[in-house]
Amino acid sequence: MKKNIGYRLGRFTRYIMNRMTQQEDIMRQKGVPSFLVKIPRYAVLATVTGLLLIGAYYLFLVVAILALGVLFVSTEYRIGYYSGGPKGPGHYTSGRHFFEDDDDPLF
Repeated sequence: MKKNIGYRLGRFTRYIMNRMTQQEDIMRQKGVPSFLVKIPRYAVLATVTGLLLIGAYYLFLVVAILALGVLFVSTEYRIGYYSGGPKGPGHYTSGRHFFEDDDDPLF
């Protein structure tokens, strides 16, 4: 038997679907209408699809929160004095390095 998790998962899924088909055949032989026989299969598919969509939503939410966190923690827009700034020690306003003896207005 293969050790690959995808192979084992596919084999298990095939086993479950074959069991459901056998159960559907038994129910049809007992006289149950075919549209009622398919309900458990559709319920399982709807549940799996819903769980996958919910997982994708939460994954997107976590990635968006991390992206916003990186944006707000970013050091590109420094305001105030920094001894280890990207252009050396000094004062920074909106990422622009200036010296105290500059005559340029800050704003």
